[in-house]
Amino acid sequence: MAESKKISSVLPAHRVDEDYYGWLVDQALALRARQYHLLDGDALAEELDEMGRRERDTLVSDLEVTLRHMLKLAYEKRPIERRRRERQWKLDVVEHRDRANDLLERSGSLAKDFEEFKAKAYARARRAAGIAIGPDQKPIGPLECPWSKEQILSDDFFPSLAADFKSAK
Repeated sequence: MAESKKISSVLPAHRVDEDYYGWLVDQALALRARQYHLLDGDALAEELDEMGRRERDTLVSDLEVTLRHMLKLAYEKRPIERRRRERQWKLDVVEHRDRANDLLERSGSLAKDFEEFKAKAYARARRAAGIAIGPDQKPIGPLECPWSKEQILSDDFFPSLAADFKSAK
C-alpha cells in the first residue's frame, strides 16, 4: 500500500466535521484494514442513514420529474405549446425514468416502497405541471396517479392527450 494510503493505527487523520472527504477515505481504509477501533461508529451510522435518505429522495425527485412531464403530455391542450415542447418533455421523461429504473435495480428496499414514493412524487408533479401549463396554475390531473408502475417505468410508454382535451382541439 502506498504511504499516502496508509492509516495510522492510533488515530484517524481526519475528522468528519473538518474534512469530510478525508474522513470518508480514512473510514474506508480502516474498514478494509479491519482496524475497527479507528472507526467513528456514531458518525458512520449517521452518514449511512443520510445516504439512505438521499437515495430515497433521489428516487422521489426522478419520479416527480417523470410524472410532471407525463402530465404535461397528457394535459397540454394548446397545440402550439405541445408542438414546441413535446420532444423535450419526452427526453426529460426518458432521462429521469432511466435514473429511477437504475435506482430501483440497485435497491429492492426502494422498489418495495414504490407506491409510497409514486404518491408523494405525483402530488408534487401535479402542482408543478399545473403551474407550468394551467391557465389558473392549479394542480392538473386526477388526484390519484393514473399510471401504473409499469407504465411510469416503461421505455415505450408516453401518455397521449387526455380524452377530455381531445374534443377541444
